[in-house]
Amino acid sequence: PGVMYIVMEMCAGGSLVSRMKDHRHVYSERMAATLIEKMLSAVVYCHHHGVVHRDIKLDNVMYEKDGEEAELKLIDFGFAMEVTRGKETMWDQLGTPSYMAPELWNDKQYDSSVDMWAVGVLMHVLLSGTLPYDPNNYVLAMVTAAADRETLQLPEHRWGNVSREARHLLQSLLQFRPQLRPSAASAKQHPWLAAVQ
Repeated sequence: PGVMYIVMEMCAGGSLVSRMKDHRHVYSERMAATLIEKMLSAVVYCHHHGVVHRDIKLDNVMYEKDGEEAELKLIDFGFAMEVTRGKETMWDQLGTPSYMAPELWNDKQYDSSVDMWAVGVLMHVLLSGTLPYDPNNYVLAMVTAAADRETLQLPEHRWGNVSREARHLLQSLLQFRPQLRPSAASAKQHPWLAAVQ
């Protein structure tokens, strides 16, 4: 019997979810934009190389070292799938429920746009400290909202202090119709990301 050694990069800075405690669970728009831009860069790279992550979430975003300037790393490709451009259809129902796109609950057929939904959930958490839908009734919320094709509501009393550009990107990422979500490359060019840098 042979021995196999797996050498992995050490990310000593901890996960993004653990860092949120230092920001009282909410990031400034500038900080959130920096993090989202880095996440989109990782997704652009993956999608360009035919890899769909399928489990993007706060816990799977790690800092390479301590300090706010540390680079982010997208980790845990255990659910990732290699696809061919133009033939991206997948059927496996997997992921972390609170980050799973509605088509995973309804159609069971999906493509790489599920990663964009997950980035949208991540952005929502960074800017508000909350998930976009009640995690206790998430499946019901997804099935109902997707059936109605409703747009994610961002109430003024909670989102009035967030710029219109940020809300626009967030709502485009959390589109119930997958074909209306921007690609990672397109989202990376959104004016909000340039405006707050």
